Amino acid sequence: MLLRVARDPAPAATALRKVARTLDPDLPLGEVQTLYAAKEQYGAPFEFVMGLLCTFAVTALLLAGAGIYGVTSRAVAMRTREIGIRMALGAEPRQVLRHVLRGGIHLALVGTGVGSLLALMIIRVLVSKIWWIEAVPAVVWVGPVALVMAGVAVAAALAPARRATSIAPVWALRAE
Repeated sequence: MLLRVARDPAPAATALRKVARTLDPDLPLGEVQTLYAAKEQYGAPFEFVMGLLCTFAVTALLLAGAGIYGVTSRAVAMRTREIGIRMALGAEPRQVLRHVLRGGIHLALVGTGVGSLLALMIIRVLVSKIWWIEAVPAVVWVGPVALVMAGVAVAAALAPARRATSIAPVWALRAE
């Protein structure tokens, strides 16, 4: 039973116990505590799990960045000849940079879209199960994560894209 009081809850708890005893003398009454004390007592396992989930989320973000970097680097390495031909035919380095970045950002957009949908579903379940969490719109939680992922994707694809702009057309044509 929850009871909202303006002052110290001890006098209200005594009155509540008297009323409960008059209604049902066999009703077992537990200890009286504030909502914050109950949160401390029963919420500690959830806070540990949330900390663990945050650690996993940061690790996943780093792995996603490494994956985007690896895929973009491999794509640049496999397309060295094509990029060299483009540059020999007059492509500007910024066009090559934009072309390579677009591929890395496309990967991140697809992954972020799928991840955001899954996160929205998981957030709804968590909010329904954990009673002390206020109902905050899920977009407030998912939106910043999507922006951070977009930043990580650009940062991860930037190094291979810059490397692609420095490909010498003559070297690229002789490579194979």
